[in-house]
Amino acid sequence: MGPKFLVPESTVSEQGSGSSYASEAGEALVTLGIVAVEEQESLHVSLWQSPDGENWGTKPFAQFSQKFYVGTHSLMVKLEAKYVQARWHVNRWGRGDLTPRFTFYVFIEPLS
Repeated sequence: MGPKFLVPESTVSEQGSGSSYASEAGEALVTLGIVAVEEQESLHVSLWQSPDGENWGTKPFAQFSQKFYVGTHSLMVKLEAKYVQARWHVNRWGRGDLTPRFTFYVFIEPLS
């Protein structure tokens, strides 16, 4: 597996998931890049593995801490299943329109 976007740069306003990608066992570096964000909202990105691309289990194998600001964050992970997928949840609070809006991407790069 070469470097791939698990989530290409996207603007989202609700929870979702990226496409599943075939992976190889070993260590990988996953990068979350937040390009745009509004005040009083949060983004939570988790990583899921599956042996067959259909059964993803009940909990993620890795996750980024909740994010509130523009920036780039990296996470070293150990891939053990054939497929990997990124999922996200967004939240907004405060006054006015409560629809969250994040522009972000998730990139994975194998290290072995």
